[in-house]
Amino acid sequence: MRQVAFSARWVLVGLLFLSAPTVYAKTAPDTLALVNVRVISMDPDASRTTTKRQTVIVKGGRIVEIGRADKVSVPNGAEVINGRNKVYVLPGLVDMHAHNIAIPQLPEGVSAEEIYSLYLANGVTTLFDLAGFREIFQWRRDVRRGRVVGPDLHFTTPLIDEEDYDSLEALEADLRKWKAQGYEYVKSHAIRTKAFFQRVYELARELDLPVVTHALRPGFPLQDTLDQSPLMIAHVEEILSTSVQSRDGIGEQLEEPLKSVASSRVWVSGTLDVYEVIADIRDDETFRELLNRPEMRYVPPSVRAAWEFQNRFRAPDFSGDRDFWLEALDVKLYIVRRLVELGALDRLLLGTDAGVTGVVPGFSVHDELRLLVQSGLTPWEALLTGTYNPAVFFDRLEESGTVEVGKRADLVLVKRNPLKKIQRLKKPVGVVVNGHLLTKQDLEARLEALASRWAQ
Repeated sequence: MRQVAFSARWVLVGLLFLSAPTVYAKTAPDTLALVNVRVISMDPDASRTTTKRQTVIVKGGRIVEIGRADKVSVPNGAEVINGRNKVYVLPGLVDMHAHNIAIPQLPEGVSAEEIYSLYLANGVTTLFDLAGFREIFQWRRDVRRGRVVGPDLHFTTPLIDEEDYDSLEALEADLRKWKAQGYEYVKSHAIRTKAFFQRVYELARELDLPVVTHALRPGFPLQDTLDQSPLMIAHVEEILSTSVQSRDGIGEQLEEPLKSVASSRVWVSGTLDVYEVIADIRDDETFRELLNRPEMRYVPPSVRAAWEFQNRFRAPDFSGDRDFWLEALDVKLYIVRRLVELGALDRLLLGTDAGVTGVVPGFSVHDELRLLVQSGLTPWEALLTGTYNPAVFFDRLEESGTVEVGKRADLVLVKRNPLKKIQRLKKPVGVVVNGHLLTKQDLEARLEALASRWAQ
């Protein structure tokens, strides 16, 4: 959403780390045994239920064995978690539309691992950052080499905004530089002319950089964007904004664009919760409730003050009241439901726009999952968008996306079956990230360390 200036994004949380960062232990037993648990594999070709009384053995960050608890031997020296047939194990969640913090905007000595705590505490073990920055390469190396405990990272180039360029030559120079630096995806953001939009895609194809896109607008039909074959549409509202011209006959206005999206096989990230947050901000009472949510304890006072007093969604000239934004949210829910009806469930991705004003990283995935279910998806289908589908998107299905032998051990442990009620994922009893176990107590301690800092 170009409406949200980066000064209003979670980049402000750089002030969160003005005191010395907490140092977290990074050592862990090489072998982990999850004994007598119920496994939700999330394999679309398998049962959509759970497999009871299983033992999952993790060694060296990989799942090396899964089988009946009475048949699998626990290796000597393993760290053992006994689920007593009450703990459910499923793949770690992926936020496919996140915005993290550029190191240059933070005080010296900041630990990225503190940011990761917000995600891990909510079962998020992989992130797709859609506004990359140079330091994120080091962040990813540190995670993948085990120097810090955090979600695996994927990311796009910095945002491409047409207003930032005075020539197409300057655009080309940036794209070639980013390719040389190792970026793997392009993020097309605010573009207003067709010539510039087309040039982004021409260069991206030449450089073999898939494009994650906002639609070309205003005044252009969605088909102009689809004609360029983007890899992913970054927001469901891009479909809404380019297709709906009036409040009359919204379904009819959307039908052909949605059929085009489904047939094009483009990926689509939801970011449904952003409109619900804006709706809450537009009303005094719900805005106060938003600011008093439990997760706001982990937002630094400076950021909370910015959200309260420098919030452009609160400005009198910002369009639409609470009812308007809730109505727009209903349209977004309809879009998701209709895409599923058109056979595009396997192209939907869980994405939250974490970092936008009021959208707290990590915690936002549960609001997004709730809204996906509210749109008409089953909990299993909603989970598919944040587990299996992202693995296909990244072409890493051999590495992630399901609970299977040979895959990276990124797992969420919960006490009640989330396939019956999606909100049961909100408070995991444990998270395994790259084979490293974080217990409920570990996760709570990380959050409380942040909360206590702001209470002082």
